[in-house]
Amino acid sequence: MRTLLGVGLALACGLAAAQDKKDDKKDEKIDPAKLVGRWESTGGGAGKGVGKTAVEYKSDGKMTLRRTGGKGGDFEVEGTYKLDGNTLTQTTTFNDMERTTKSTILKLTATELETESEKGTKTAYKRVRKID
Repeated sequence: MRTLLGVGLALACGLAAAQDKKDDKKDEKIDPAKLVGRWESTGGGAGKGVGKTAVEYKSDGKMTLRRTGGKGGDFEVEGTYKLDGNTLTQTTTFNDMERTTKSTILKLTATELETESEKGTKTAYKRVRKID
C-alpha cells in the first residue's frame, strides 16, 4: 500500500512540475525582430478552408493581412500589432469596423510561426520573406 501511495505522490508531483513548466512557457518573451516579415499559413485555424492567408509584420508595428481564394473573395486589410511577452494583439479595420484579436505565440523560429487564438484555434505559418 505504501508503494502505491508513493507512486501516486511521485506522479502527482511530476504532473505539477510539468504544468509549472508549461505555464512558464506561456509567459516566455518573444523577440519582436523575429516576427518581422511575411508569413503564409500552412494549415489549421485561419488558413483552414478560407484560401491562402498571408500576414506581413513590419518593424514599425504595422501589419497587412491578405486572403486569396476563399469563399468570400480576395481581400486585404491594414492594421497594427503589438507584442507583449508572447501575446500578439492585432487590430484591423475592415468595412469601417475595427477588430482586435489576441493570440499566443507558441513557436517562433526563423522559418516557422505557430499561434493559438483566445478560442484555442492553432494556426501554423511559414516565413516567405524576411524584412530588414
